[in-house]
This record gives sequence, structure tokens and C-alpha cells, in this order.
Amino acid sequence: MKKVLIIGNSEPAANHACLLEEAEVVVRFNNKQYKITPDHIKTTCLSIVNTGAVGHALLQDIRSNAFYSKAHTILFARSQRTHQNHLLHNPLRDQYPKEEAMDVSQWYEEEIVRDGKEVVRLSDELNQSCFRLIQSRTHRPFICPSSGFLVVWSFLNDARYKGYEKHVVGFSFKGWWGHPWEAEKEIMSELHRNNQLILHHCTLMDKAVYKARRLGQKIFR
Repeated sequence: MKKVLIIGNSEPAANHACLLEEAEVVVRFNNKQYKITPDHIKTTCLSIVNTGAVGHALLQDIRSNAFYSKAHTILFARSQRTHQNHLLHNPLRDQYPKEEAMDVSQWYEEEIVRDGKEVVRLSDELNQSCFRLIQSRTHRPFICPSSGFLVVWSFLNDARYKGYEKHVVGFSFKGWWGHPWEAEKEIMSELHRNNQLILHHCTLMDKAVYKARRLGQKIFR
């Protein structure tokens, strides 16, 4: 069976180099530096955040991304309309700048296409179904699904990959406070139990390590 490998931003608990070699589709995120093997940067799809200040920063210097040159497809997962509508009725809206829901990807799309890469966007409908699913599983307000969860959801619902085995590695379900981590973990674990995807264990980062990585500091083990 053909394989899709979706690689999160945390370190897998085991070496999945063989899985990386076997996968026909390899998806990575944002400016992730971790590699399953030190000398292998196989990537077919690079998903980049396309809303707000973080998206702007990532896209300004997209060619410096270690995986950009290898990727055939650049995926923009976030729907501006869905995010803005969600924020209108969100109790956290005063803690979240309105411009964070603005899509900045169109500023760079022409450049990406000129580099010979396909630009793909997840539809409003797919974004809305993802938001609704998470809202049904949590009573806590959240800003938006994580990039990883959105992309996993998209591959599960894409008819082109219906016959593919979906593998997910490097997902720790920890990070920015605005993502609904517990709900995402519950849903993904359920999908794993139902054989809709294979969720591989990952090494959970403690708070000190996570903070150090965000600040760009070296981590000594």
C-alpha cells in the first residue's frame, strides 16, 4: 500500500528512516529543523502557515527553509474567512490581534510558482469541518486548529489519497496556547484506534526545552 508520511515539529521516539524512504508523499511544516535522519531531507509537500505575523515571517525568506528546494507542493492550510468568522464569536478575541487572521500568502504566491512549485490551499469547507469537529470535542475556547491537525484532516478527506496508508510522526500535542491540543490528541488517537491513520509515538518536550527552542537557544542534554 502507498504511504503518506506527515512529520510534525517534535522529535519522534524512534528512528523512522525506513518509513521515510518508503513513503510516496512526505509532508513537513513551517521552519522545522528536525530531520528523521541527519542527512535525509526528503519532502514532497511543505505546509507553511499563511496567516498573521508568523506566516509573514516564514514566507519572507521561504528559500532559506531546509525543505523548500525538495518540495513539489507548497500548502497553505488556513482559510482566512474561516479564521475571521471563528474569531468574531470567540471569547479569546481580545487576546488575539485581528491582523493575525489575515492571509499573507498571496504576497508570495507568484514567487513560489515561478520557482516551479504548485501552490495548494485547503478549502473553506474543509477548514470549517475541522473547526466544527474540534468544537464538538472541547468546551474550552481556542483560536484555531494546529497546522499539523489541519493537514492530517485534509489528507484523510482527500479522495486522491483514499487508498494510501497515513502515517503521523513527531506530534507531541504541545505548543502555542491557542491550539486545542487535548481535543486534537483525543481525535487523532481515536482515528488511530479506528485504523484511519497510524499515529507513532513521539518524545514529549518538557516546558524548558520547548521554551529554549522557541527562543532559539541551544539545548544541552
